[in-house]
Amino acid sequence: MERIAVGLAITAVAILVARWATTPRVAAVVQRVESALQTRWMAATTGLVTAAIVWWCWGSIRQVPYAQDERAYVLQASIFAARHWTTLSPPLPQFFEQMHVLVSPTVAAKYPPGHSLILALGAWLGLPGLGPLALSAMAGTMVFVVARRLAGPWVALLTWSIWVTEGANIVWRASYFSETTTAALWLLAWWALLEWRRHHQSWAMALLGAVCGWGAITRPLTMLVFAVPAAAVVLVDVYRRRAWRDVVPGLVAGAACLAIIPIWSAHTTGDWRVTPLAQYTREYIPWDRPGFGYDSTPPLRALPPDLHAVADYFVAMHRAHSGSAVAFALAARIIDVAREFFQGWRAVLAVFVLVGLTSVTADVVVGLTTAGLLMLAYLTYAHARGWTLYYLELLPIPAFLAARGIWKCVNRGSTARAAVAVLLLLIVGAWCSVTGLEAARATRISRTNYAQDFTQRLAGLDSGKVLIFVRYGPRHPMHFSLVGNAPDLATARAWIAYDRGPENRQLMSQAPGRSAYLYDEETRTFSPVPDSGGAPPQAPTR
Repeated sequence: MERIAVGLAITAVAILVARWATTPRVAAVVQRVESALQTRWMAATTGLVTAAIVWWCWGSIRQVPYAQDERAYVLQASIFAARHWTTLSPPLPQFFEQMHVLVSPTVAAKYPPGHSLILALGAWLGLPGLGPLALSAMAGTMVFVVARRLAGPWVALLTWSIWVTEGANIVWRASYFSETTTAALWLLAWWALLEWRRHHQSWAMALLGAVCGWGAITRPLTMLVFAVPAAAVVLVDVYRRRAWRDVVPGLVAGAACLAIIPIWSAHTTGDWRVTPLAQYTREYIPWDRPGFGYDSTPPLRALPPDLHAVADYFVAMHRAHSGSAVAFALAARIIDVAREFFQGWRAVLAVFVLVGLTSVTADVVVGLTTAGLLMLAYLTYAHARGWTLYYLELLPIPAFLAARGIWKCVNRGSTARAAVAVLLLLIVGAWCSVTGLEAARATRISRTNYAQDFTQRLAGLDSGKVLIFVRYGPRHPMHFSLVGNAPDLATARAWIAYDRGPENRQLMSQAPGRSAYLYDEETRTFSPVPDSGGAPPQAPTR
């Protein structure tokens, strides 16, 4: 509250200062700043600053994945980094079953490969966070560039500032979730569409097709939502000009990306017509599909005991997500997104969004339509309250509308005066946003503590190659997991498997030369398994 009060005081000063900001000297300074905002260097700077904020929030470029989804993406990226589509199934796969991962007859993540392919370079360099940081940098640059194209440099600077200081936006970007890819691709595709409409050059159409195609092999539903209005704009344009050949580069580039899916499927499931997602869903979670209500089709394989709680949690959501609850779900999700975006002092931005809506252009209408379609598309899928990650792609829209509204309010005949007001308001916004960004950093770091603690304790074992049996406690957090697979079990320092009691001996016989330990989640300690060559028990550390 103190920070907000100071911010309001600075705002009042900004308004007073802006009143005399019409002297020739001030006008000359504003002109130089505006010229700088028009450069490529400024666009690149917004991207670099975005990546730096995400890095700071995340805490490390080598941060361990914490959620089940993240771990699946990082595993697949490591497999791709080793130049393989899949890796060998582990001995006794029931010890290594992992959420969102196929473990037999090969090991691969269920998700389409687009996001993991982008993460693969970072995985190969031993810097797994490099991919999300690069994607955030691209998104930051594109937010600025697209807004500058639509409404000028000052609105662009405001748009980027509002967007990059939104806490939930930064929290979700500091992760390995695939939305970091599609959010960047949406912005890049918007820019490509604007470039094509302006110049009608083949490279812009090819880029648009490639971006849409790559998005389709990352998050198909999310990219379909973008492709529909974009395709409508393109088709209307080429119809008016009778220039149907213009779409060929886009179709070719998009088809080239989509061709990866049957190849990926053939290597993973053995059938180019069956995707890993379809196979995993059929084997483990047949109820986890778009639609309304609960699909009672029995799974072909049973989930491990610790994942039953996850299944029960999602099954309850699917049961409740009936057709009669759609209107409530839509309202609740809009409220959740709005609550995060307009949290705290940012509530005042809602007024400027309304002002911005009073003067939208056709290009902005396309963005609004796309945002609305995204909300409607995910109505077909049950998810928890507060899970706003699915709507990461639409956050630049309210940021742009708020910036447009602010500029409309301050630009009353004197560009110099309006520019000074914007610069001072940016200082106010940065000051007030510090608390929110600090909270975002604390949230993100707290989410990784569970996996980070285990990783550090594992690294402290004196043994060479080890086999760890994980025994979960009664308070095990159901969305987190320690058991997992490695891109190459033969060379992996640690095998992390389920504790299956007497059956553990069977896996130990398949792991000669590895010291076996039992990890007790409740006490967070490692104990050597007899006759395995493990070191003496270690004292509990907390």
